[in-house]
Amino acid sequence: MAAVPVLTRVTDKPTIRVIDEATDSPSMSSVVGSETTRSLWADATVTTANLLTGSAVTTINLGTGTNPTISLGGATSQLKSFAGSVVQSQATVQTTNNTVTTAATLALADNTVYLLQATIVGRRSDAAGRAAYVRNACVYREAAGAATLEGMVDTALTRESTATWDATISVSGNDVLITVKGATGATVNWTVTYTLTARA
Repeated sequence: MAAVPVLTRVTDKPTIRVIDEATDSPSMSSVVGSETTRSLWADATVTTANLLTGSAVTTINLGTGTNPTISLGGATSQLKSFAGSVVQSQATVQTTNNTVTTAATLALADNTVYLLQATIVGRRSDAAGRAAYVRNACVYREAAGAATLEGMVDTALTRESTATWDATISVSGNDVLITVKGATGATVNWTVTYTLTARA
């Protein structure tokens, strides 16, 4: 039998739970109690939580307030693109040496081609120093193969106060990476804004 919403309570907060009548067990719950906080969570046994997956859904809004912070839980959280999709997101990272550091890791679907457009800015926080880059790349996966760059990474813009800094796009396994590099002894805070357009 299909799951139905059931009004229950968790401690002192009103809760709406979706109950699977076949097993009489909750599949997902939403706390409605606080005036400033709304939480949606899945019970411990749930491994996949789908949000608004109906075929008619064309827009999903996350954080419509002023300057909201949207977090994807876990150190390895990723936004995945699919056939015909466009993913837009932002990532931040800090470097304190000249080691190439990954700012964003994007998993690629098989038999799909992508255009990755990345805008990267960095600013040194412990002394003067700044940089801005625009990097574009065509990447793809075919026949269960690894992520592959189609040609060279386009370095559309490079402006930097320190010539040894850098930003680029590379591939590893089934992923495409946006990486940055600062300098030894320099604390550099980086922001990466990217768009990933896909077509299967």
